[in-house]
Parts: sequence; C-alpha cells; structure tokens
Amino acid sequence: MGNMVSLHNDWSNIPLDHSVEYIYHYTSKIGLDGIFNNEQLWANDIYKQNDKSEGIYVLDLLEKNIDSLCSDRKIKDAILKQAECLRPKLVDGFSYSEKYRSFIISFSTAKDELALWNYYTKDANSVGYNIKFEVSVLNECLRTKRNKSGEDGSTEEYFDNIKCKHGKVFYNTKKQLDIIEQIIHDYSKYYSERDDTWAYLLVDKILWVGTFFKNPHFKHEYEYRFAFFTQTDKSMPGFWGLPLEFEGEKKNHIEIYFNPAAIHQVICSPTNSNKQIQYPQKYISGCYPNYKSVKTSEIPFRVI
Repeated sequence: MGNMVSLHNDWSNIPLDHSVEYIYHYTSKIGLDGIFNNEQLWANDIYKQNDKSEGIYVLDLLEKNIDSLCSDRKIKDAILKQAECLRPKLVDGFSYSEKYRSFIISFSTAKDELALWNYYTKDANSVGYNIKFEVSVLNECLRTKRNKSGEDGSTEEYFDNIKCKHGKVFYNTKKQLDIIEQIIHDYSKYYSERDDTWAYLLVDKILWVGTFFKNPHFKHEYEYRFAFFTQTDKSMPGFWGLPLEFEGEKKNHIEIYFNPAAIHQVICSPTNSNKQIQYPQKYISGCYPNYKSVKTSEIPFRVI
C-alpha cells in the first residue's frame, strides 16, 4: 500500500508546463474589486463550472479510448467499473460527499484575447479587466484562513499555507492520452484483482491530472490553472491537499490569499469609456508594490 500511496502523490511524470513568467486573470468589475479589496482569489469547485464538461472530460476520454490505452482485459474491466461507479457522483458534484473535491483558479497566458474579453463585454456598456500576475511570486505564498477552537470554547482565525499544482492546460488529445496511458502503465505493476483500492487510486489519479485537461475546442483560451485538492475518503490514503472547513454549509469555493506583490498590471477590455479605463488606478498604492500601471486593450472597440 505504501508504494501505491507514493505513486498517487507523485507528479514527476506529469509534464505540467509552468515556464511562463506572467499569467492573466480575466474578470468583471465586481471581481476586480473583490480581488484587490480582499487580497484573495476564489478557487472554484471544478464540478460547479459553467462548462459542464469540466472534470468529466477526462473520464469520457478514458472510457472512449480504453482499448488503446490498456491491453490487459482484467485491468481494463477494473478501470471501467471504477469510472462508471464515480460518474454519477461527478455529475452531481461532491459538495455533500466526504470524497475529495478539486478547486481551480483560471488564468490565461494571453494578455489581450478577444474571445476572453467577450465573456465580460456582452453589451456596449459592460467592461472587463485582466490582472497580470507574476507566477513565481503568486505561487510562493498561497494561504487560506482557518478556525482554531480554544479550550474555553472560543474560536480564533489563523492563516495556513497551502499547496497547489499549477501549469498550462492540455488541449492536445494525443498528449492527454499519452499522459493517461503513462499513469495506467505506472499503476499496472501494483494491480491486484482482490484489491479495490488499486482501481480507486488509479482513477483518482487520472481525475486529479484531468483537472488540467480541456476539450480542444477551448484552446483559444490559452488557459493556465492553479489547482487545489481536498483529501480523499477518510478510509483511503490521504493526499497532500487541503481539508475544507465549511462552518455549517457546503461551499463551492475556497478563498485563497496571495502575496500582493504578485500583481503587476491591470488591462481594461476594449471600451470607449475613459472612466472605466481609469477605474483600477485607485488600487495603485503601497499595498501593491509592483502594481504600477493600467493599460487598455489594443483590440479596437466596436459596438455589435
């Protein structure tokens, strides 16, 4: 079991690309205010996105290509059985389950992309912004707020550093299948038809890594993700992830606090409103030491 747990936690064979220096978070005016005022980003439950293929896409890919990914019939059947067992839970989301959940913050490597601006500029009066983050500074100090109960019944808040995986999203189907095939190959040496934990952890790992897989039709987004994982079931080996504290209700996001020095710039979407362009300038201060300028999109403004 020890080897299986080590393999489950090992990402050394997963070719995540985090070589870029800067990434861009596209957001609304409300989102901009929340990020700057609170010095936090929201990591959202991957199964609660507006794209209903999120989190499910990798499972579809696995099932449709299982014959080319694996030649051993017993291993193949064990994988498919576990995948089908999980599918309805994935569709419903894990909000009310003790099983792990995956949370993501979406960025882009494209600093001025019309397709991404269009998400926030539905009419002539709407406006969007993107915030330029330095990857290394952003990743070096990510924290979440927790509660600690005292012996006298009091509750104290404190910050706790958290880990994540981050990198460019994979859109190329062949590359995605190569990664899944490698995972199956690595796990195959531990296969035991009498041990259900094997299939559980294998599909678990594919789902973790699948957080960085998207349908090729979304490649114009040039997405870069920060991914946070909660624990697996209590009866299963623990992952290196983040246990959630719900305070009475199930949340679909985690507040992630970051180093303000990670922000360098804000870019405003195509607009003819000088007021909207100037709006983010109020956040240029000593609180954000590297945030020096607000720029406008180079894409010409047009009313459709």
